[in-house]
Amino acid sequence: MNHRRGWVATSLLAATYGLTLLAPKAHYRGTPDLVSSMAVPRYADGWLGSDVSKKLNLQEDRFRFISRAFAREYTDPEGHSLLLLILDAGNFHHPKVCFSNSGFTVRDLPSTTIEAAGRTLRVDPLYADRRGEGFVVLYWMVINNQRVDWSRQKWLQLWYSLLNRQRAGYMVRVDVRTASEEEIPASMDRARHFILQTFSQIPEPIASHLTGT
Repeated sequence: MNHRRGWVATSLLAATYGLTLLAPKAHYRGTPDLVSSMAVPRYADGWLGSDVSKKLNLQEDRFRFISRAFAREYTDPEGHSLLLLILDAGNFHHPKVCFSNSGFTVRDLPSTTIEAAGRTLRVDPLYADRRGEGFVVLYWMVINNQRVDWSRQKWLQLWYSLLNRQRAGYMVRVDVRTASEEEIPASMDRARHFILQTFSQIPEPIASHLTGT
């Protein structure tokens, strides 16, 4: 059990290590507060979730740019595990940076599309490995109901900051525990299936905030 929980701590550490870089001085407050009442199902077609959000202490100064966080570990009947992480944040950093600064070797995987809440999303997955501990990572970003790439999210965050306007910025990330590179295709399939089944149960308008319109 400790070993199984250990991978969750590793993934959360990688998620937050890079996110602490260049954190703005002002404490970010997103709008609206979707995370505290996030209607993400705990059970979806065999995947059973367990909340691990308390492992992130957002009261620390280094997390001041994160307003709220949702983190849940899911397992299926065959023992496969993944982590769903949703950050309501004022500044995002690439997962590649997060994992690299945590000692992982990271490489890009081919771009692909996934289905989420009736929408088709194009994502750029990556594979991170550290001494046999591997993850397939899928992620996307949405600001004010618009899916954005890295260039656009930086521009929008700067624009809203300069105008002192509120914005709702979310990064959705799925980390699939992957024992070896040979398992990458299977992990990608599990991630697609999980996202399809889970996000199809999320009601509007939350689905639009998390997947864009």
